[in-house]
Amino acid sequence: GLCFIDHRTAVPADDRAFAWVPEPRSTPRPTDVAPGEPSGLSTGEDDDRWHPLDALFAPLTAPSGEWIGVLSVDLPATGRRPGPVQLEVLELFADQAAIAIEHARMHSALRDREAEARHSATHDSLTGLANRGLLMSSADALAAQPGGEIAVLMLDLDRFKQVNDTAGHRAGDEVLRAVAGRLRACVRESD
Repeated sequence: GLCFIDHRTAVPADDRAFAWVPEPRSTPRPTDVAPGEPSGLSTGEDDDRWHPLDALFAPLTAPSGEWIGVLSVDLPATGRRPGPVQLEVLELFADQAAIAIEHARMHSALRDREAEARHSATHDSLTGLANRGLLMSSADALAAQPGGEIAVLMLDLDRFKQVNDTAGHRAGDEVLRAVAGRLRACVRESD
């Protein structure tokens, strides 16, 4: 799946794409050149030399085939186009990078689902308010603290049954959501 674009290839200009072309070094650092290798980048037509406008891309694809990114080789330290072994290493690295990205995505999705499940287990699905189980565990924890105080508010909605009977349960649900929103607006986040 590697894609090499030779500097001689005509690539249509795209104003939305960002590009950077490194300046060729006239004298490479000794650490950039392997022993026995010619030094420096070539701007000539030598088939084995890396031209500053050459580009090598390794697509990152998920096991499902979804494209998730790309690795780009812009300037090999040796000044030469990668050989078969280097290309194989690049492909393996791209595969491992794609797996790591996919695992990070799956971990994030799992964490989000767990948070949703915890919220669903402790909150009413209609109003979003804390359910009886959360209220009881919170009250027990507060009562166990020295000086902990608990207040209970009982609220009765007059003629609520009439709303359900005359306008239907959807209208009743809307009334409950509105009341829940008003209650939520009257308390602090910590309450």
